[in-house]
Amino acid sequence: MDLLQPQLLIWLLLAVAIVLVFVTNTDSPPLVSDRGPLHQPNPDQAQHYQIQQAFYRRWLDAFFSQQKVRQLAWFSFAASVVMALLLQRLAPASFVALLFVFTLVFWLNKGKQRWQQVVRHSLVIVLSLLLSLHLLPGFENWLQLEHIQLSEQSRPFSLYLNLDKPLVFFLLLLLLPDLTGRYQLNFGASVQLLSISLLAIVVLSLLAVALGFVALEWKLPDWWWLFALNNLLFTSVVEEAFFRGYLQRLCGEKTGPVVAILLVALLFGLAHLAGGVWYAMLAGLAGIFYGYLYWRSGSLAVAVAGHFAVNLVHFLALTYPALR
Repeated sequence: MDLLQPQLLIWLLLAVAIVLVFVTNTDSPPLVSDRGPLHQPNPDQAQHYQIQQAFYRRWLDAFFSQQKVRQLAWFSFAASVVMALLLQRLAPASFVALLFVFTLVFWLNKGKQRWQQVVRHSLVIVLSLLLSLHLLPGFENWLQLEHIQLSEQSRPFSLYLNLDKPLVFFLLLLLLPDLTGRYQLNFGASVQLLSISLLAIVVLSLLAVALGFVALEWKLPDWWWLFALNNLLFTSVVEEAFFRGYLQRLCGEKTGPVVAILLVALLFGLAHLAGGVWYAMLAGLAGIFYGYLYWRSGSLAVAVAGHFAVNLVHFLALTYPALR
C-alpha cells in the first residue's frame, strides 16, 4: 500500500469516525433488555458502573464533551463519503441515494407510529444486507491484494478496503445512537469473561482443525497489520453492530437473551454459507460466542474484540482462509 495516495484518506476518516463513536459510549444506558433475567446487577456493580462512568467522563471532558466527540465522528464520516465522491470511489447517483436514505431513516426514527417503526427497520435491514454483500452499484472498493495464496495448501483470496460495508455501521448508529452500549462488569466478572473467551477461541480453532477445514499453520506476512486493521474496523465492527448490536438486541426485547443469541447466531452462520457448510457451521458456533460476550458485558466493543480475536488467530495460526 502506498501511504501517500490521497484515496487512503477516505478510509482513514472512516477509521477515525468509528473509533470516536466507541469513545463516546460511556453515557449509554445499560442494555437491560439484552441482559435479560439471567443476570441481575447488584449494588456493588452499580457503584462500579458509576465510578467507571465518572472516570471516563472526567478523562474525556478534559479534551471534548461527549456530544462534541460524537459530532466529530459524524463529521469525519461525512468527510470520508465526500472524499470518496470527489476521488470517484463513489458514484454521484449512489451518493444521492445514500443521502436520501440516511435522511429518511433519521426522519422516521423520530416517529412513534407503528408504520414508521416497520418502515425504518425494514429499510435498515435491506440496505444493510445490500451494502454488506456488495450488491449496490456505484461503489469502487480499493483492491490491496489480488488472488494471494499464503501457502501451497491454502485457498487464494483477495483483500479489499471496502467502502460500502462500513456504511452499515453508521446507518445503524443513526437508528440506535446507543448502539455501542456500555461495559457493565466488575474486575472479577471481567477476568471470568476473559477466561471463557480464551477457552472458546481454543475450542473453535481445534474444532476447525478436526473438521479438516484448516490446519495449524503459523505465519506473519509483512502486510499482517493491514489485514488486522481492515478486519477490526471494517469487518468485525460492522458485522457485530448488525448481528449483535442491532438484531440480537431487537430479538432480545421480544424473546429473551437465550433465544436471541441462538437465533442471531444461526443467521450469522447462514450469512457465511458462501464459504461452505463447515464454514457456516463454525461461523454459527462463533456467533453464539460473540452473542454471549455482547449479552454478558453489555458492550458492543467486547463482542467486536472477541470476533477480531477469532479472526486474527485464524489468520496467524491456521490455514487462511481455508484448506484447498
